[in-house]
Amino acid sequence: MRLTHLALLCVVLSLRLGAQDDLRRMDPSDWFALDDVQTSWELLLAEKEHHWAGISCNSGTMEMVAGSRGAWFNRVDDMRMVMDSTGAIIGRSHNHGFNLGARHFYWNNRYFAIGGAGFWKRHSMLLEFIKSTGEWEWLMTKGEPEYCLKRGTWLDAGADRVIAMDPEDGRFPNNKNRRLVHALDLVTNVWAPLGMANPLLDIHLTDQRAQPIDFESYFFWVGLHKSFIVRKSDLMAVVTVDFNRSMIAPPVINENGQRGFILSTTDNSRFQKLQKVNADSEWHVLADFDVVASFEAGLEDAVPFVVPIPAEALGQEEVATSSAAPLPIGGWALLALVLSGGAFVLGRRVSLRQEPEAGMEVSTPEPKNGVAPSNGDHSFSQLTKRFVAFGEGVMDTAQLNKFLGLDAEQSEETKRSRRAQAIREVNNEYRVFHGQILIVREQDKADRRRTNYLIQPCSDNA
Repeated sequence: MRLTHLALLCVVLSLRLGAQDDLRRMDPSDWFALDDVQTSWELLLAEKEHHWAGISCNSGTMEMVAGSRGAWFNRVDDMRMVMDSTGAIIGRSHNHGFNLGARHFYWNNRYFAIGGAGFWKRHSMLLEFIKSTGEWEWLMTKGEPEYCLKRGTWLDAGADRVIAMDPEDGRFPNNKNRRLVHALDLVTNVWAPLGMANPLLDIHLTDQRAQPIDFESYFFWVGLHKSFIVRKSDLMAVVTVDFNRSMIAPPVINENGQRGFILSTTDNSRFQKLQKVNADSEWHVLADFDVVASFEAGLEDAVPFVVPIPAEALGQEEVATSSAAPLPIGGWALLALVLSGGAFVLGRRVSLRQEPEAGMEVSTPEPKNGVAPSNGDHSFSQLTKRFVAFGEGVMDTAQLNKFLGLDAEQSEETKRSRRAQAIREVNNEYRVFHGQILIVREQDKADRRRTNYLIQPCSDNA
């Protein structure tokens, strides 16, 4: 047990130190002016003909937005760093941090990002970058999953939709081989479930094994031994042994102990990974793969990526779209600490409400109409029972803090992470029995910096 705690502490410390990386905390214009970043930029500009291109150097990683053909570039995960083809930093976001793992894409001459881990939570928010203001605008959607990440999310431009598969912890509670797949209609901004990921492919989908690569018409997971390809137009999948992670050559280390410049590109059929050991050297190939040829070769054995949800899995669990299985305590601690790096993930345009001043008296609101529904015969935890007993109503952040018994002397980061943990645990438990969440976060319409918490028991609790 002590060894486990020590290992967890080491991981947390390493992630906390990463969150305080001086390069990540630099002013965007100062970072962009670094010598190796400028060299990376010049190399990246030469790759406009590709569907997507990304380049990394010792100071960080930049990419050309998939499908933009050189119209838009960004620093990976940094909401502040949006550049046009001239190298002008157009972004004016107040976010002094990052939205990790979002899928960026270009559709209908507009630049979007969807999902990720930022704004103090993992989410499936659809954001559009507005060039005239330099800001990210949150576009409201309906029926969205709790969160999605770029390793399982892609644009299907031919159908004007985004496909998103639940991450690994977003499975049905009683069967680890079921991960829902969702589609977002970009015309109506409405999500709809397509089914579940084919269990035959599950071993290739584990986040530790598969590295995702997005092509114009295909999505490719590169595995340790086998890989598989999904054709976007019909969601058919082929498992292949033609390419795996061992076939990507390790980068050469230069005389300064650095990797130089690593460039990756995709178009409709080809993935390449190249390296320049230094700015004056030639490119040498680390990987080169034709995804279309491999897919066509295995087409006879293709299987559907999405299959119907079995009848026995429907019912109370049919809408358990994501994060159905709560994280273990150690996982919650790690997630809370990672997300608590003050400047790491906070954004002004989509931000949580400000906390009240110290010493302010805060009252806990009364249940609506003074009537609190019972919690039925479900084996809820004590915390979930308290929320159910509260009945339909609204709390603001300060009132929720008092309801949860959070100490006024605790740091704001601690209170924020404990609120998030409590809400997630209650919603996961409530969804299993009722097919819906109990607590809904909603921005205050009068002040978008503030967040209200809507308690919405379903009618059969009464």
